[in-house]
Amino acid sequence: MSSNIVMRTAGTERVRIDNSGTVNITGKINVTDPSGNVVVKAAGFVNAGVALTFGNIQVQMIQYGNLQIKTTGSSFTGVASAYTSYNWNNFTLFSDRPFSVDGTFRNIGDVAWGFYNDGDLAIYYVKDVANARFWRITLMAGPTGGATNNFISIERLL
Repeated sequence: MSSNIVMRTAGTERVRIDNSGTVNITGKINVTDPSGNVVVKAAGFVNAGVALTFGNIQVQMIQYGNLQIKTTGSSFTGVASAYTSYNWNNFTLFSDRPFSVDGTFRNIGDVAWGFYNDGDLAIYYVKDVANARFWRITLMAGPTGGATNNFISIERLL
């Protein structure tokens, strides 16, 4: 038997599940409770000093500087680990760095790296133990020390 499940609103197909299990959705998916094993993210190309927002977390790149984080919600103590490749051939990391996340932008893990080149890369892991949240934050700096076109991705893994 070959059948599909189709949901429509105002005559327009919105969701289709075919008999193989493939789900096609027209529009965006909003997850209101990302606890558990649901990955949700925000990503974009942003200029220096322009924050990318995901939930109550904001992240921004400072030109010739670092990736910074703040919250628009309740303050929390985070624990961060990260690694980076920058300045054409430097590689470094830090781990298990506790730091405060509040309404003021500050370097993730209170560590300062200088991203000067187009393509400098950093991947941060940030844990909020008290609220059982965990993020992976990725940065690839844009040209001129990250003045423009910095790629930032914030993924909530738990």
